[in-house]
Amino acid sequence: MTFEELLDQAIAMLQRRGRVTYGALKRQFDLDDAYLADLKAEIIKGQRLAVDEDGEVLVWMGGAASHRRAHKHMNHNS
Repeated sequence: MTFEELLDQAIAMLQRRGRVTYGALKRQFDLDDAYLADLKAEIIKGQRLAVDEDGEVLVWMGGAASHRRAHKHMNHNS
């Protein structure tokens, strides 16, 4: 599985559940620490779809963040 395929599956899982521990991601996708770090960085910083909670949990923010970006974009075009 490519990184992008795994990323898509992890995002889908996070979106469905709302909150996912890093341990659950490691177990679900058989990740080592380095791969998990790359996945976290992409979801949190690269895509801005989630936030870290206490270094243990990813919390979905995709809907709210996407809405804010769209709203900001619409206000700039008015």
